Amino acid sequence: MEKFESVEIFRNKHKGQIGFILGAGYSLADHDINNILKKGVSFCCNSSIAAVDVCDYFLLTDGCIPYYNFYDEKVSKVAKNVIFAGRGID
Repeated sequence: MEKFESVEIFRNKHKGQIGFILGAGYSLADHDINNILKKGVSFCCNSSIAAVDVCDYFLLTDGCIPYYNFYDEKVSKVAKNVIFAGRGID
């Protein structure tokens, strides 16, 4: 798992590919998210990572997320890359 401090290095990296950005809303339970994510590049934001089996990028913008009980296990198993993009995140 690689950690990035800036999203700028991703400019045009996945140009032409379908992308999915997941937030942490209730609608995640209404869809077969894991099958959908197989069809493109996936970005999971904050606690949305708890709803998926794998994601290409985990975007961490909430400094509280590392203290949630799912964080260590889910992020290490699910996220291929981690992007720290918020204040108060070490």
